[in-house]
Amino acid sequence: MTQLSPMMFNLLSGVAVTAIVGVSRSAAMAQMPPAAIGFDSQTLAHLAADLAYPTSAQRFLEAGNEQFEQEIQQLIEADNEQPSEPLLKVKPEVLKQFED
Repeated sequence: MTQLSPMMFNLLSGVAVTAIVGVSRSAAMAQMPPAAIGFDSQTLAHLAADLAYPTSAQRFLEAGNEQFEQEIQQLIEADNEQPSEPLLKVKPEVLKQFED
């Protein structure tokens, strides 16, 4: 077993005490009613809305991404289909010019 230097021991002890105090404080606050922590009902409503997932911006981006993917799929499918008519109609006279 390795020995810790006094400075390292003090540092680790401080971290452990801070963690224990933080956990016990968080547990105590979790058991307190919201009004005792200092939040009014309007602040709590804003906090709940801010923590809600997904946000309206996220829903907007996901809908746009889904539409973009659908359009890409439609383009891929259209590219794989053979057109019933040629895409470019060239007059025979024009083709004869390039045969010479």
